Amino acid sequence: MKTGTKTTIGAGVIGFLALTGAGVEGSKHMVGPTGEPQALDASMFAQGAPEAPGIDITTPVNAPRPEVYKRFTTTQGWKTFLDASSDIDLRIGGQWEVYFDPQAKIGSNGCQVLGYLPNEMVAFTWNAPPKFPAERAMRTWVVVTLADAKDGITNVRLRHFGFPDQGNWPEVKTYFVNAWPRVLKALAESFQSR
Repeated sequence: MKTGTKTTIGAGVIGFLALTGAGVEGSKHMVGPTGEPQALDASMFAQGAPEAPGIDITTPVNAPRPEVYKRFTTTQGWKTFLDASSDIDLRIGGQWEVYFDPQAKIGSNGCQVLGYLPNEMVAFTWNAPPKFPAERAMRTWVVVTLADAKDGITNVRLRHFGFPDQGNWPEVKTYFVNAWPRVLKALAESFQSR
């Protein structure tokens, strides 16, 4: 919902987004001249219907919340559990780029942090795979929450929102319905040697 230069994006994750230039090409466009993250470009969001169901999965991880949070929200963490290179700058508007093809640096190029609560939640923008070029130019958003369960287990809940129902978006959603469980499984397995 746009009102002047404010935009609200799902479930209270973001209250304020300036409508100025974060580039699609990645981190070179996401940092200002004094090192500050660039504002999000709300026009890039796919804007699926608010009532449209997103993806919602929960995975138990055998580790305390702070350890799970650190692994999921850091460059070194993604290397540890998915052997993926990444550039993560955990601050509002900071880059959230995970490269599933590290040689070509292809992955979540141009994605950014929307919000976070240390050891509890992180929200970030996300893009479609390169085989969907029109959809890749747009953004959806992901909210990951962590909650304590019994016996030192952390429940990691990942919700992915903003999928329109036109164009190739249903295929994009299906892609992530299959991909996100593999990511969370890898995260959980990375703590199994404890």
